[in-house]
Amino acid sequence: MNEDEIIVVNETEYTGAGKLPSAQLTFAKQNNIEVKKGDPIKEDKPGERIVIPESPLQIGYIEIPIMQLKESYINQLFKRLNKTEFTRKEIEFIAEDIRESVGTVQKIDRKTKGIIFLCEVLFMKERPDDFIERSEKLQHMTDEELNKYFWELAERVVEPLVELAQTHTSPSIERSVLLRMGFNSLQAKALVERITQERLLSKGAGNVVYQLARLKKILISCKQAKN
Repeated sequence: MNEDEIIVVNETEYTGAGKLPSAQLTFAKQNNIEVKKGDPIKEDKPGERIVIPESPLQIGYIEIPIMQLKESYINQLFKRLNKTEFTRKEIEFIAEDIRESVGTVQKIDRKTKGIIFLCEVLFMKERPDDFIERSEKLQHMTDEELNKYFWELAERVVEPLVELAQTHTSPSIERSVLLRMGFNSLQAKALVERITQERLLSKGAGNVVYQLARLKKILISCKQAKN
């Protein structure tokens, strides 16, 4: 079409479902989704439960790290395109698309491939016998080159595990932290459960207790915690 020509696209509403939440909630109930009143931040669970706030004070939000979304995006590209490697041009395109450097995308790329490899090993995913093709580039390497390549691959596999340990936690880890702060097992269990309910576990149970103690001007010691 010519530069001075315009295409007009008109979209019409054929039902009121998009404007009335009652229609969407009815649809959810018909598909075995629980709809209830309560605190959506604590109780809402996508695909299982829709929680409607009883008070404006219960309206809030949950922060999701933007890098986590970018990593998920690249992971989905691997799955949807059924790829094991990205070309240099594809990496440059992804970097521009998610507004990150090429180096950052390459790091996420290595991490994602490491996770895929671990999943294949853990779940014994079958793959075609392509040893001859895959080992072709190794056949002309010296012992020194093979040794270097081995450690590069080992680092690629371990890297996502190290990053996972640095950026994630679990109730058992947080209970262990509290035990080392002097709390007994029952106290640690109760504290972690409450901290989890308040969606503060990612802040660290020890940190939550410490900040609360500072706020309340409570001195925490091993002797006090055990008592």
